[in-house]
Amino acid sequence: MTMSIHLRRTGPMLVTAIFGIIIMLAYPFTRATPIGSFLNVWSTNFRTWITVLLNWAVFLGTGILLRIHGTYILRKQPNQWIYSVVIIVTFAIFTIIGAFGGSNNNYMKWIQAASYQPVSTAIQSIEAFWVISAMYYALRAKNLDSSLLMVAGVLILMMSAPLFNYLLPGIYPLGEWIMAVPNTAGQRAMTIGIGFGMIALGVRTLMGREKGAVSGV
Repeated sequence: MTMSIHLRRTGPMLVTAIFGIIIMLAYPFTRATPIGSFLNVWSTNFRTWITVLLNWAVFLGTGILLRIHGTYILRKQPNQWIYSVVIIVTFAIFTIIGAFGGSNNNYMKWIQAASYQPVSTAIQSIEAFWVISAMYYALRAKNLDSSLLMVAGVLILMMSAPLFNYLLPGIYPLGEWIMAVPNTAGQRAMTIGIGFGMIALGVRTLMGREKGAVSGV
C-alpha cells in the first residue's frame, strides 16, 4: 500500500519533470545539431500530446459535471436540483445546435444574443454594486498607504467624470499622469514579481519539490 501511494505521487512528478526539461532544453538548441533535432522533435510530440490530453480533460470534466448535476436531479437536492436542470438543458441545447450547425450558425448567434449577453450584462451590473462596496472599504484612510490609495482613486474617478473636467480643467492631465507614471510603475513591478514567482514554481516543479498537484493522492 505504501509503495503504491509512493508511486502515485512520484510518477506524475517524474513525468512532469521529464516533459518540462525536454521542452525547456529544446529552445536553446537548433535543429542543425543532433541533440537539437532530437529535443525539438520530442518537444513537438509532447506539445501534441498535451493538446490531446487537454481535450480529454475537457471531455472528462463535462462527464463529471453531468454526473454531479444528474445526481442532484435524481435526489431532488434541496435548493439545487432546479438549477441543475437548467444547466443540463442549456448544455444539451448548445451541444445539439453546435454539433449540427457549427459554432457560427444563426441559431447559435441568436441564443448568444438573446440569452448569454443579457445574462452577462445583468451579472456585470450586479458586480458593480460589489465593486462600489469594495472601494468603500479599500479607500478608507487608515494609514499613509491607504490615504495615498484613496487620493489616487478619487482623482481617477474625478478624471473620468465630465463634470469635474469642466469645473477643474487640470484634473484630467493629473489623472493621466497618475495612470502613466505611478500606475505603470506598480504594474511593471507586479509583472516582474509574478515572473520571478513563475520561474521559482517551474524550478520547484522540475526538481520534484512542488507536490501541490499530488497532495491528495
